Amino acid sequence: MKKIRPQNPIYLVLCLFCPWRFVNTYYIMNEDSLIISRYYAKENAEELYRKVDKLGFNTLIKFGLPTDIGSTRLEPIIHGPKGTYKSQEIQFLFKDKTIVAWNVRPYTKKTTEAVV
Repeated sequence: MKKIRPQNPIYLVLCLFCPWRFVNTYYIMNEDSLIISRYYAKENAEELYRKVDKLGFNTLIKFGLPTDIGSTRLEPIIHGPKGTYKSQEIQFLFKDKTIVAWNVRPYTKKTTEAVV
């Protein structure tokens, strides 16, 4: 159970100005679950909110890009005083038809391939 933190160089430079984003953004991969600590955007908001999700693989039906699942992007594009936020989502579809979106933009391709 090792915390995997973002390795994207642009994200790391931005975290020099707000280090709590780096500390609070990670994922932990277990045999039967995935724990994601992330920041996400809400509609009509100018800031990001922190959330920790525990995703169980036993109820997972499908995961992939929004076009793979047949849905639209869940996180809105927000424009705030510090810039524009646009997520790069991987979505998880569960048996109860809930969809959890995970913004993987801070991570590199190598760190996200470990999940896939």
